[in-house]
Order: sequence, then structure tokens, then C-alpha cells
Amino acid sequence: MSSIGKALNKIENIMAALGCILLLFITVLVCVEVFSRYFFDYSFIWVNEITEYSLLYITCLGGAWLLRKSGHITIDIIDFVPSEILHRIIQIFVPIAGIIVSGIITWYGILTTVDLYERNVTSVTTLATPQVYIYVVIPVSFFVIMLEFIRMLYFAVVSKSVNNGGGLF
Repeated sequence: MSSIGKALNKIENIMAALGCILLLFITVLVCVEVFSRYFFDYSFIWVNEITEYSLLYITCLGGAWLLRKSGHITIDIIDFVPSEILHRIIQIFVPIAGIIVSGIITWYGILTTVDLYERNVTSVTTLATPQVYIYVVIPVSFFVIMLEFIRMLYFAVVSKSVNNGGGLF
């Protein structure tokens, strides 16, 4: 595997690890919130907001890693297509569709993030969080997802079968 492929793997692993840490953090946070509300009749009003934002981050941060590990939901009937030519076409079409969709989401995510930054938009909630910090994870993560789809396309074209997590670069 080349250095670019290793770098992509490392980026995906770091993003997934951050998502796991965030999941652990909000799990503890929600448990503390429930405990505090039940035993002390006191609620931290910011916990729900942090949890909502964290769920977006967890989903986005783990997406590329999960794609590399073939962990996303798939339609298994496609694997049983009797024609090898049709099977290869499907193996090539799926990454192309993924590249297009993740590219569009990346582009519009960038436009939205820049717009939120320029207008200094904040949430109308307890924390008044600048929305740019919430939305920035979308273009970043979908760009990495797009790179993973490019790797999948490469292996679909070069080899007989898609080799997830291999050495595109």
C-alpha cells in the first residue's frame, strides 16, 4: 500500500476514533444528566444541545471508516447476479454514484459553512453556538468519504473485485 493510501487510512481511523470518543463522552454526559435530574431534581439545560450536535459529528466522522470496512447497508441480491459483466458494471457504478453524491454534499457543505461563517450565524438555544462549528464537519467528512469512493472505484476498475481498504495510491 502506498503512502497516500496509508494516509487516507490514518485519517479515517482518526476520524472514527474521535467519533467513538465523542460517543463515550455523550453517553457519560447523558447518564450524569439523568442521575442529576433523578436524585437532585436539577437538570443541565445544555446537555440536549451538546448531544444533538455530537450525534451529527459521530455520524459524519465514522462514515468513511465504515465505508472502507464495507459496514454500510448493502443490497445483497446484487452479489448474486449471475452475469460477471453485470456484476462488474454494478461494482463500477456504485462508487461513481457515491463520488457524485458525496461530491455534491461536499460542495454545498462548503458553501453553507462559508455562508454561516460570513454571516456569523449562531443557534437560538442556550449555548448560542456558532453554527459554522456544527456544519464544518459535513464538507470535511464527505470529502474523505468521496476519497474512499474513489479508492473503491479504482479497485473496481483495476482488479477483479472491489478491495476495500487496499492501496489505491
